[in-house]
Parts: sequence; C-alpha cells; structure tokens
Amino acid sequence: FFHLYRLRKIREKKHKIYWQDSKFKSASYKDWVTKVFLVQRGIFPENKFISEFLLDKNTTNILDVGCGSGASTACLLLSMIDTYFNNTSLKEKNRKIFISGIDLNEDRINEANTKVPIMFNYYSKYFELKFKKKNILNEFNENKLFDYTFIMSVLDYLDDNQFKLAIKNLSKVTKKGFYICDFADNYPMNFIRNIDKFKNAFRENNFELKKYNYKITNSYPSSLRNQLVLEMFFVRIN
Repeated sequence: FFHLYRLRKIREKKHKIYWQDSKFKSASYKDWVTKVFLVQRGIFPENKFISEFLLDKNTTNILDVGCGSGASTACLLLSMIDTYFNNTSLKEKNRKIFISGIDLNEDRINEANTKVPIMFNYYSKYFELKFKKKNILNEFNENKLFDYTFIMSVLDYLDDNQFKLAIKNLSKVTKKGFYICDFADNYPMNFIRNIDKFKNAFRENNFELKKYNYKITNSYPSSLRNQLVLEMFFVRIN
C-alpha cells in the first residue's frame, strides 16, 4: 500500500517539500476520530514502551513532531489519560501539562487546532494544547524547552544531512528524552536506517539509546497492517 501510494505522489508531484506545499481537505470529525483509533493507534507505541515518560511526575512540556492533523497527539493524550487517571500519585490537582504539536502543513495544523481540543475538552484543565507550523530543519527561535519529544514517522522522510540537522535542532530544545517511531521498510521516498545510525547521530548530540523494538503494525484498514516499524527511546547523557 505505502509503496504504491508514495509512487503515485511522486508522479503527481504533490509533495515537493514533505507535504508543506500541499492542500489538504479537512476531514469530518467522525472520519478524523476513526483515523485516531483504527489507524494511528496501531502505529503509536504501546504504554509499556513509553512507561518512563508516563510515570515521570515532573513532566510539564511535551513536543509532538510531525503531528499532522493531530492524530498522533490524540494517541499520546489517550496514553497519558489512561495512565494518569488510574494512578492517584500521578493525578495532582495543580499539575498541568503543555503539549505542542508541529507540522509543515498549515491545513493540517488548522485541523489539529480544531479537532484535538474538542476530543479532549473534558481534560482541558489538565492539558494545554498548541499546534503550529514549524520546519524542524530550521532552528527553534523560542527559549522553551521540552521534557520529552515524540517523533512519529518523520525522520524516515529525511536524507542523511537533513536527518542529522533535525536531530541537532531538536536536541537543543529537548531536556530528557526522545521517543521515535520510524517505518523500517524500503519504500519510495523512504530513508531506512539501522539502529547504529540512530545511535551515532543522537550520541553526537548527547543522547544515548536506552531501548528499542521492531514491531509489525496492527492498524485498520488491512492495507496498513504488517508494516515494519522501529521504535526507540533515547535519554540525555548527564
């Protein structure tokens, strides 16, 4: 499925700069929620893999890179809510977590700013959400630092020079760790990397690999299943 999809996009020349210059139609709320639960949820890391982040009581700021229309951020919030509200030691009345989502495409950012807050309106006193257009190949101008950065299927679109630059820029604004999920199959427009390439690139920026896992996606529709994914957790070297 991905192989044919990406070849078609190359032929149509719709994605000159990683979807930045493309026009996306806003999905219905029903279709967007369906994508969250049946598609993105099957790719997003399970709670046990991101347990260090979920159990960190000092987390206040999170960055979601390549958030698109907000489906990956919604999956992140679902994992946080599932953990926080079943663990009384994590549910603190005065604790509020700020989540920032960034993407190249303005249409997708607008959709995220509309749909994600609706879905999680009940929990708005615990989470503050903000989505904005941003290119990770450019340095971050703001002084804000993030405790954890999530990167879901973004780095596999970057060539080696862009890959190193993106990690360098993101490392400057990430305090504790990175959770990364990359497709590991050799598709068109895809730059697959083994674990050593990730380890070397992050070590140059003072992060080391704590754990990794290869898994097969379990998404719906069936055309999105059986994709090989590499998920990793990097922590800052003290």
